[in-house]
Amino acid sequence: EEDPLHVAAPITWHLSATTTSCDATCAKRGTACDFDSLKETAASPRTAATAFALAGISCLKYSNPCTAQNCSYRGMPYLNASKLACAAKERCTVKTCYFGDVVASCAQVPVDASARRLCACTESRSSPHSSGTEGDIRSGNKGEKADSSSNKAQ
Repeated sequence: EEDPLHVAAPITWHLSATTTSCDATCAKRGTACDFDSLKETAASPRTAATAFALAGISCLKYSNPCTAQNCSYRGMPYLNASKLACAAKERCTVKTCYFGDVVASCAQVPVDASARRLCACTESRSSPHSSGTEGDIRSGNKGEKADSSSNKAQ
């Protein structure tokens, strides 16, 4: 039986810096990566779109270019930092957002140096990888948006 006083921690969505894992991205914010929420982005372009939007990213199209063999090491879901345009802080557009049938682990650093991962972060310290409704992106909270200042020159 669930503890009636337990309130699921909100999920916030953030873009990682290039060559950075979601574990590191969330830890930098004092939170933990929530893998269950990341897995939900694999369901469809619509669920991926919701998560990208909660991170402040407007994607012009969505692509699933991976196979089970290469999906996770690419860092799914992600976008190409060189194609990210931020007209004003917190309002960013990118031509293509990538999602896949298999998402990368929270610890995965993308193999592509220009990839910025979409990360699900939660305040929950006790079990960031637990199952439950806390990772439902349809009810996710809007977190910090992407900003152009976190783009690293490569």
